[in-house]
Amino acid sequence: MSNLPLTPVIEVDIITSPAAVGVQEFDLGLIVGASTVIAAVDRTKLYASVAEMIADGFTATDPEAEAATIYFAQSPQPTNIVIGRWDTTGAETSAEALAACRVSNGDWYSAYVTDVEDAEIEANALVVEAFEQYSIYFADSDSADIPAGTAGNLMETLNGLNYRRTFAEYSAAEYAGAATMGIAMGLTGFDKPSFTMKFKQKIGIAADALTTAEVTAIQNNNGNVYINRSGFIWIENGITPSGIFIDETINLDMLAARIQNNTANLLLQQLKVPQTDSGGAQFISVINSACDEQVDRNAIAPGIWTGIDIGNIAFGDTLPLGYVVLMDSFSTQSQADREARKLPDTSVLAKMAGAVHSAKINVFVNR
Repeated sequence: MSNLPLTPVIEVDIITSPAAVGVQEFDLGLIVGASTVIAAVDRTKLYASVAEMIADGFTATDPEAEAATIYFAQSPQPTNIVIGRWDTTGAETSAEALAACRVSNGDWYSAYVTDVEDAEIEANALVVEAFEQYSIYFADSDSADIPAGTAGNLMETLNGLNYRRTFAEYSAAEYAGAATMGIAMGLTGFDKPSFTMKFKQKIGIAADALTTAEVTAIQNNNGNVYINRSGFIWIENGITPSGIFIDETINLDMLAARIQNNTANLLLQQLKVPQTDSGGAQFISVINSACDEQVDRNAIAPGIWTGIDIGNIAFGDTLPLGYVVLMDSFSTQSQADREARKLPDTSVLAKMAGAVHSAKINVFVNR
């Protein structure tokens, strides 16, 4: 008895949606140095430990290995490090090396460069500020003119340039910036709560014996210090030269990256998103998802909107979710924008959760 196929009667085709593309992670640091273990043509290499670096040809006293040792020593411990080659044989600057490392490896988020002077730190900061891909730069300097408050010192210069992707600190300890980067990368992640860099303790780095006047001189220019306050050893103030706290820069980068990724995956996985308000609702849904993630991390929280009036949200309005997504209707879209298949103007209003950095407590005593 023959067993004929059902295909002429019932044809079933399996159509698989494209797999979603992952978002950039924000927990990977880069250390750049001039050792020749990594070929200049390769430029970067990923390592999970200093032991892997030693096995690959680095010595324990190479600047990259010493900085990585400090980086991995922090708690919670970061998972990986990218080591970048600074090709000094061709008179390459550290800023040029950083730019080349960005081209070579798109996965790292934060960077630290070994053995650089203040002028090089300024050049490196400018390069990182200009990167299209989300990046931040950690740097340390032991220049005496910083705590002295001398005109034109590194902190004053960076402050005047209003950089928001640089974390600069005064420290007499070698690789202090690598330690700070290790703390940040160990704490950062979409599955981890948000944090403030202030009050964090470093492992393997001694606090600097600074006077109140010296700390004030540094902090007045939005520089950072690692100090001992009555037995409490910690980082102050966790801030960028612009006055924006580094955790806020990280949180906003993560939010922007997730919004980009969610909307791109929407376009990838749908046959099409129609130019209708129902299509716009799909975009709003995936943007809401990105914002909800930051609410869960305590980066965004309910509060009063104190920014400019946008759409139907005015100064003083409450954002009960901590954010709101506003999108113009497709019916109000210009014909030119419709023919160009653009999404109507869309705005995300978010209220940052912030962090407590100081307190005044009154004690009333009655006898």
